[in-house]
Amino acid sequence: NANANVVASTNTQLVDTTNPTVTITDDQSGTADDADATVLYTFTFSEAVTGFVTGDVTVVGGTKGTFTASSSTVYTLLVTADDDSTTSMTVDVAASVATDSNANANVVASTNTQLVDTTNPTITITDDQSGTADDADATVVYTFTFSEAVTGFVTGDITLVGGTRSEERRVGKAGTAVCRSGGAP
Repeated sequence: NANANVVASTNTQLVDTTNPTVTITDDQSGTADDADATVLYTFTFSEAVTGFVTGDVTVVGGTKGTFTASSSTVYTLLVTADDDSTTSMTVDVAASVATDSNANANVVASTNTQLVDTTNPTITITDDQSGTADDADATVVYTFTFSEAVTGFVTGDITLVGGTRSEERRVGKAGTAVCRSGGAP
């Protein structure tokens, strides 16, 4: 029997083996500091995912705040930088914490690193008198040295008791006020 076979119908199988990627961005263009220590992180997935929660985000150098799912591809997290720190804050998302509709797990995200300076400057006040200021040497030079460069420090910030202020000079991180002890000019 030499009968030819009939054409079989085509069987098509949809395939999705693409793992979702995630990109982490933040809203700080510079250094997180005391004036703006809270950073908004945005997690953008390459496709819709489920199962992504705040516990899937690893934060070093900060404290997690509000986590929001803006959509199935975009999530946000507020993070407050640690106080009294100059250690950069890092935010990570590990692999396999969220899946797409075909159970493909996400790949690990590139770490987001945010510079931090929430350390308050310290000040040291010294004077040039080794003993007691007296009539023979009533002028005392006080030097105010900060642990880092500061702005906004002015003569009016200095409280002087028992003398009069005569001048002020600034050099780098230090400021100098020349004062006379006692009330005599």
